Amino acid sequence: MLTVCTPPLFARPIPQAYYLYYVGCTGIGPYNFASTQFQNLIYLAGYDPAVVPPTPGNCTDACVIHWGGKPQPTSSVVLDVSGISFAAQLLVFLLLGSFSDYGQAGRWVLFGSTFLSCLIGLCWITVRRADQWQAALALFVIGGIAYNLAFSFFVAAHSKVARDLPEAHESEEKVLEGLRTPAEHVKVDEKLRGMVGSMSNFVCDVGAVLTLVVAIGILKAVHSDASTEDNTFSYSVIIAYSSTVWVVTAIPWFIWEQRRPAQILPRGTTYLTVGLKNVWQAVKEVRRLKQAFLYLVAYFIIGDALGTAASIEGILQNEIIEFNNFQYNLISILGFGTQGIGMIAIWFAVNKLKWSQKACVAVLLV
Repeated sequence: MLTVCTPPLFARPIPQAYYLYYVGCTGIGPYNFASTQFQNLIYLAGYDPAVVPPTPGNCTDACVIHWGGKPQPTSSVVLDVSGISFAAQLLVFLLLGSFSDYGQAGRWVLFGSTFLSCLIGLCWITVRRADQWQAALALFVIGGIAYNLAFSFFVAAHSKVARDLPEAHESEEKVLEGLRTPAEHVKVDEKLRGMVGSMSNFVCDVGAVLTLVVAIGILKAVHSDASTEDNTFSYSVIIAYSSTVWVVTAIPWFIWEQRRPAQILPRGTTYLTVGLKNVWQAVKEVRRLKQAFLYLVAYFIIGDALGTAASIEGILQNEIIEFNNFQYNLISILGFGTQGIGMIAIWFAVNKLKWSQKACVAVLLV
């Protein structure tokens, strides 16, 4: 049976503020440029093992750096650090994920993780030399955790925004008046959630392209092509710049977001233990909820494959362009631009061709 709430029970966040947050939360700084800057610094700090004596920065055919007690290829170090970051994120999400479902503290987790991610982004401005690669490692890992935590908690508000739209309230009223069945309302809710998701990603991509276009002027201003040192410094400048953009675009959401009813913690649990208990309960229900379990397994495999592919792609790409920031910026514009075109195509397929969400996912995976 569908439970329908009257409009006053819903928070009324401004959809435009939700979309605007996405402009800053593109990952340009804490994900894209931070990863490349970290890889750039350890490459500059690395040395060719065939050359004696070892001299940092003389990489030609091979490049290694002292990591884990022995010389390791710099590309392996990047993958190791990415794995450490993902493992740390898993622990953090298990402990803090419950705040998005229970109580009213989720908005403060989002605020704190956004603040921390932006602060770390601004701290990158002090990292500009190869001998600071350990500091870059710390900023990359901690910043990645904070960014993904903020992104996850913000995406969780997606359903709230969709269900607060006028169309959703109108559909609810029709159900209460007996003019629409609960099943029909579910279809309306699904369509609105898809619309908000598509619009959010489209605005994100457009905002990213505009941010990177402005970054071209910044790269010219700091003379990123003048020398290796200037190119390295320009990466840290862009990370700090994109973090500033995030601060500006996040403010409206934190001003206009309103509280909404949330679940109450189950008896005998705390915010730090309810996540683990839910995982254990899900494991016990595997046989009964086979479809849900298969979905989670598929989601994990797809996510892991995507993350690994992105890391390897970044390593190969940066080796080809030799960490040239101007070229990397142009490649990023191309990437976000094509993503925006893809979101328009998905919107057209769902709204005009009447494709289902499942069909869209299948086509994208192929």
